[in-house]
Amino acid sequence: MDKLCKRRLILISDRKDFPKTESREDCFWVFLGRKYDRLNELKKTAPKGFQFIDIGDLIYDESYKLRRPYLDYIGSLSSRFSSLSWWVSRISEKNVMVSPVFLYLCYLKIIVKLANEELRGRDLCVFSESPELLNTIAKLPVFSNYSLKKSFRSNLMNEYLFCLIRLSYFIAQSFCRKILAISSRLYIRKTTINKKSSLVVMRTWVNDKNLGENGVFNDSYFVNLYDYLKIKSGLNVAIIPILYNIERPLKQVFRWFRESSSFFIIPEDFYHFSDYIKSIYISFRSSLFFRDSFDFMGLDLSLIFREEARKTLFEPGALQVIMHYFLIKRLKAKDLKIENFIFTFENMFPEKPLILGIERFYPGAQKIGFQHSVLFPLLLSLYVSNNELGFIPMPDKIICSGKFSMNKMIEEGYPSTVMTLGPALRFQHLLGSSKNDNEEANLVKVVLIALPLSPSGVEDVLFKAWQALLGFADIKIKLKAHPMMSKSELSSVFNKLNIVENKVESVRGPMKDILPKIDLMIAAASGAVLDAIAYGVPVIRVRQDLDLNLDPMDWFPRTELQFVARTAQELKNEIRRALSLDRSQLKQLKVEGKSLIEQCFSPVEEKVMAVFMG
Repeated sequence: MDKLCKRRLILISDRKDFPKTESREDCFWVFLGRKYDRLNELKKTAPKGFQFIDIGDLIYDESYKLRRPYLDYIGSLSSRFSSLSWWVSRISEKNVMVSPVFLYLCYLKIIVKLANEELRGRDLCVFSESPELLNTIAKLPVFSNYSLKKSFRSNLMNEYLFCLIRLSYFIAQSFCRKILAISSRLYIRKTTINKKSSLVVMRTWVNDKNLGENGVFNDSYFVNLYDYLKIKSGLNVAIIPILYNIERPLKQVFRWFRESSSFFIIPEDFYHFSDYIKSIYISFRSSLFFRDSFDFMGLDLSLIFREEARKTLFEPGALQVIMHYFLIKRLKAKDLKIENFIFTFENMFPEKPLILGIERFYPGAQKIGFQHSVLFPLLLSLYVSNNELGFIPMPDKIICSGKFSMNKMIEEGYPSTVMTLGPALRFQHLLGSSKNDNEEANLVKVVLIALPLSPSGVEDVLFKAWQALLGFADIKIKLKAHPMMSKSELSSVFNKLNIVENKVESVRGPMKDILPKIDLMIAAASGAVLDAIAYGVPVIRVRQDLDLNLDPMDWFPRTELQFVARTAQELKNEIRRALSLDRSQLKQLKVEGKSLIEQCFSPVEEKVMAVFMG
């Protein structure tokens, strides 16, 4: 009899594997994954008797509890494995936007908590997109007395096949780039860098919008810095471009670089065949660290680490950045005298090969990192641990966009000796921005939904916002998609969520042109909340159901004029509260917003620009 009543743990990866319900006891089920559309499908098709467990609030709570312990744990691994191969691994990077490892850790803690508390003595069905996460759950001690049913398979063969496909793509891409770089030399300018004079090298990210007319380079990260260093300060400056989301043919891109008024170092001009082979080998070695066992707070992360290593092995974009270690070697071999290297700094793996290359081949050059981005508390790649200080590749100077980020990064473990206050080159439009008090109020309230980049985040916030706004009359809905999201992708989301597309007006362009006409913004996992704050527009920050919350405002104390929601009902309540603000409250919102923006971002002034001089 006891055997018949034994509790069950059911692990599945496909909705068709939901077991038949039994009358003896209800079964609870939980979804562990980032695909919001799949969750909605499961909610519709789950058999009767299966009760869904919403873990959205638990994810938020657990992520902040585990944040610092996990940073310290990875820091201890970094001190153990420190090498170029280690620093280019996704595990060492801790980038939660691309890697689900920390999210899976939060899932594991939540499952253990549920089994020990709310669901103690109950059957549990766990649905996940990750076979190795399910295998890890199956081995948890808390389920040792459960009857186990597994309906999923590991896809090792497919994962290794994709590794080979990624490697083949990198080889083909590299070959094409090399040929196109050689052919584009037909358009080379007559002026070149004087090898006898010192050089400042800037490395920056480049896409189509940066390639302006008449060869003018419009840098999105180091706004106007090239002109400041070259024209105002008289320095010889060269740019190393990292290409991303380029739509125009590479042949045209290389030709544009050759003819530009700015001087570009095209990496393919310098690479040797052996550099490609060594980069592939470094990527391969990065996967070998995870053959060991890894225990964190009593949880075995070994399978999850190995799955992540397989899925990211031979990523073409990662290999292109690893190549920059050898680019520095080749620049040295050409006898280029480089005094300063300036690059974007987010403590992510693309910076590590560059820094290690500079330390090896240009030991006397200064490494200057520019902290250009918004600080999200849960974007773990931005932060360090005391365990890895002395091992982690780091700039000699980190220039911060404002006092808040500088102080916060020191508080989070960065040595104060390398931190310097600089200008917020990317955020100057926020300083002094505000809606005009004389503007007439909209008779019909205008609500802007600002979408994040991740597909899951898009579906999450859009589904909730649509459900919440349906109950309001006299509201006009505008939608601003992320610049990297195509119209076809957005239409696909509308179809999935049954949203009537002609009832939503899509808007494009800079926020400074949109926000003065907006009464309320709804946003999730986006730095756009700071744009709304700068303009004094009420903004509702939507927390996600399945994923980590990348909210820069989580650093700041909650006030009555801040609006946060997770469920559609909570969002509806916050919409009602935000749209009912009176004039004095809106004025106070502007005052608080101005103070926060001035705290976060520094103006572009001569005294702060000079920090880029080294």
